[in-house]
Amino acid sequence: MTRRYERTASSRTHGNGRLAVISAVNRMTRIHSFLVLAAICVVVADDGQEERANTDVALFEFDLVDECKYTAEAEWAFRTRSDLPGSVLEDKIQQEQTYGDKFRSSAEELATYLKQEWDDTELNKKLHLFSNAGDTLIDKEKYDKEVLFSNSLQQIAIEPSACTKTPCQLDMQSVQHVLATSQDPERLLNTWTEYQRRFSSKVDEYLEILHLTQVAAEANGAGEVETYWEQQSEFEGGYTKALFLWKTIEPLYQKLHAFVSKQLSRHYVFLRSANDTVIPVHVLGTVAGSDWTYLADHVLYSKAYYHLLASVKNKVLGGMNVYKAAENMITNLGLDPLPSKFWEQSWFNSSCPAHVVNYCENGEARVITCNLTGWPQYVDAYKTVMRVKHIQLAAEENTFMLTDNSHYSAIYESVTGLSALLATSPGYLQQLGVLTSKNNQQESAEHTEASVLLLVALQTLPKLPYYLAADLWRLEVLNSNLTNVTELNDSWRRYRTNMQMVSVPTTDETIFDFLSDPYITSNKPYLGKFCGIILQFQLLEKVLGADMDSSEVDVTNIFTSNEDLKKLLRSGKSKSWPDLLEEVMEISDLDSGPLLLYFKKLESYLAELEQLEPIKPSRHVVLSTNTAAPSTVRILSESLNNTNLSVISTTNTSVSSTISSVEPNLTMNESEAKYGTGTIILLGCAGLLAVGVVIVVVVFGRRHFRSQ
Repeated sequence: MTRRYERTASSRTHGNGRLAVISAVNRMTRIHSFLVLAAICVVVADDGQEERANTDVALFEFDLVDECKYTAEAEWAFRTRSDLPGSVLEDKIQQEQTYGDKFRSSAEELATYLKQEWDDTELNKKLHLFSNAGDTLIDKEKYDKEVLFSNSLQQIAIEPSACTKTPCQLDMQSVQHVLATSQDPERLLNTWTEYQRRFSSKVDEYLEILHLTQVAAEANGAGEVETYWEQQSEFEGGYTKALFLWKTIEPLYQKLHAFVSKQLSRHYVFLRSANDTVIPVHVLGTVAGSDWTYLADHVLYSKAYYHLLASVKNKVLGGMNVYKAAENMITNLGLDPLPSKFWEQSWFNSSCPAHVVNYCENGEARVITCNLTGWPQYVDAYKTVMRVKHIQLAAEENTFMLTDNSHYSAIYESVTGLSALLATSPGYLQQLGVLTSKNNQQESAEHTEASVLLLVALQTLPKLPYYLAADLWRLEVLNSNLTNVTELNDSWRRYRTNMQMVSVPTTDETIFDFLSDPYITSNKPYLGKFCGIILQFQLLEKVLGADMDSSEVDVTNIFTSNEDLKKLLRSGKSKSWPDLLEEVMEISDLDSGPLLLYFKKLESYLAELEQLEPIKPSRHVVLSTNTAAPSTVRILSESLNNTNLSVISTTNTSVSSTISSVEPNLTMNESEAKYGTGTIILLGCAGLLAVGVVIVVVVFGRRHFRSQ
């Protein structure tokens, strides 16, 4: 019995131990399950919060696209409805302020999501963009004031007003026409000065607006304005790099400047006795004096240039025609044609330079431009078509809504410049029929290449010191906290003189010419544009390789053999431009080497061109037809040392006066502005001759009648 009891007790003891172990294991299992479940709940909660963040970001993006579309419609109406100046301006201001309100409120609501890093890298990137949305992040009152100021200057620029000293109109288009075509130094000076004086009353307000840049820098977490502008330009350390690059390009620019100064002194007596280290801005062909293309008639005496100019006019490469030619080039490059909606809604008989309106949805964009035929309009059209194509391609692949109005990508500037470089290459001009074998027999290939190189240099190089001076000047004003408008103006003129070697042609302290630059008065940095000019030559080198300095360029093989460039266009602003360049094109840094290589022969050409005898400039322009027939145009004859370049017209279209044919029609209806007025002819000299013949006939007829 005793032994049986002991065995039973022992069994119970071992059984209880096993139960205890099992119970402990069960407890551990339950605890582990609970912890796993808790972890899953946390992950699910995080995923749910991340999903909510993505949803909120997407909804705000859709809202911004809508607001951007409404803003574009207001911009379009402002530029096309001159019959309703007050109401369209008010609508434009209100819509731009509403857009700022939407961006600001969206950024504020999304700020809570910035407190942690998400697994979704695209979400992190978009949240960062909302928190660095530029000037829209400053408080509403200050931002609204900035918008109101910018629009008030735009209104001044387009409002017609008569000159006091010479018969002219002071709206932007009319002033630009005078500066581009007149050879009367007094008229040039009076027109430029009176136009600039229109903005003078805004200078005190500008100082206040400029100092809002510091407020914007702090709102975007940048601290200093220099850092803020580099942040907007997506280029850390950008100004240090830009100054370094400029020092490598400056000797080339100085040689171009010296050549232009010497050539201009042949036409303007007052330049011969003046300090030839600077050129007065009013004789440089544009309001800002940063694009010297219109000086070609004054400084380029090569017959090859005049053959080139005559061919452009003979082929009626203006208005819609030149845009069609540009479209043909991009399709030859392997890109799709522009959509029919672009051609239906754009205006080709308005004002130059071209202005692109981006509707921020489905890549929709329109252009407002003129129907003048000339070299500047030719280049502008090719740049504009590529700009529109870039907008469309980028919209197909991604949205860059969050960066479009607050980040200034060098790629956006460089691809349009690349298009212009391709369009002005002698090889492409031969394909287009602008340069022919007959031309090459009359003029050497070297003179043709020299002419094209100089035309590209006149359009490109002067922008570099202007862009850099505009930014560095404003940074100095902010760093030194200047509040005196006289000191402000003196500082600006000093920067222009030292960097661009351009002077303001008056000691009048009421002229503040920086107020006529909308980029400056909108507190936008030029750094991205500066970098884009240099980058376009790097892209050209990348696509041409060893043929960088060759005049025989077949553009039809460029895109078809280089998918990387297509990818770059489609990438838009999906990443910062330095990252995109390295990833897509294997370009790791900005380099002035390709630009200097492109202009390698320019120095020797300048010396040769200086030896050519002047040919009397004929700085006329021709309004083009929007039909494809190249024969329906008449241009003035020009005799180039016994080389007749006259083109005979086959059209019966007449014109009432030379003035009406070259100045914009401010009362044109929508149909005329979109499709042009047909073939319009310049008959200046012929008209005067006809009038003279009639007068002579009448006078002699009367004398003969009296004698009878």
